[in-house]
Amino acid sequence: MRVIDTIAQHRKVIGFSILISFFLALISFFSNWLMLIHTNEAPTPYQLLDISFYFLTPIVSWTAITIGMIHYTQRKNINRNRIIIQVIFIALLISPFIRMFDILIDFSLKNLIGMMDANPFSVLADVWLVVISTSPGAFLRILIIAAIVYYFLLRQSNHKTLTIRTRDGVYHVLEKDSICYLQSEGNYLNIQTQNGTYRTRKTLKSLAARLGTPFLRIHKSTIVNPGYIRQLSHWRNGEYLVVMNDGKPLTSSKSHRESIDKIMTDLIGNSEMENDPISAIVHPKLA
Repeated sequence: MRVIDTIAQHRKVIGFSILISFFLALISFFSNWLMLIHTNEAPTPYQLLDISFYFLTPIVSWTAITIGMIHYTQRKNINRNRIIIQVIFIALLISPFIRMFDILIDFSLKNLIGMMDANPFSVLADVWLVVISTSPGAFLRILIIAAIVYYFLLRQSNHKTLTIRTRDGVYHVLEKDSICYLQSEGNYLNIQTQNGTYRTRKTLKSLAARLGTPFLRIHKSTIVNPGYIRQLSHWRNGEYLVVMNDGKPLTSSKSHRESIDKIMTDLIGNSEMENDPISAIVHPKLA
């Protein structure tokens, strides 16, 4: 899955994260503006610009981190029981770098951390000082973002059914586990299940966000459920032939090679992939 696909499929989560970051930035901005007024100092245009720049900059980092976390979570298909530990580790790892970025673009660092004679670049030279004095805020920021992402992805994955409207106007409630693959065909989308084929006017992109794991996109017009793959073999120029359990042959594209690698990893494991290039794989459960 490409980053652009992640943004398109999870725009509501990303938008919600941006909204919260903007709200917090707005509160911080007005609180600092009121502090300046309380000291009987009329804020100069420079000070207002400085405060605005400092407290609105996190919106950019919030957006980038939110997109990155969603993309990483889906690409690696992280187990929800392990995601909290991984998120805390990631937050600890990148929070100092987030603060370094804030420090570099902030002109009032000396006043913010109580070091009147400090130079931003000299502070950056001492990583431990940055970690101790300013990273906790960045760490909490990342945890808030992670909580938002985790909540939305978990809620999405908990839906076991998918409701669609076919072209005859009838609504169908499909069990996600019964869906084998989805394939675009002109202005329609064919959804193949164990019980038959359903044809809808929905786009593949709109349904991809609702499917969640374990579904993988192997082509711009095809999404598969790896559990229903019977055979996987190399076709040409980095593209693969994917045969489903009903005998339907599907092809992958180079741009979605990550999904093929994920399928291979799940079927045969990392170690065998590294030691033995795969030309054909037969699913043990469906062979």
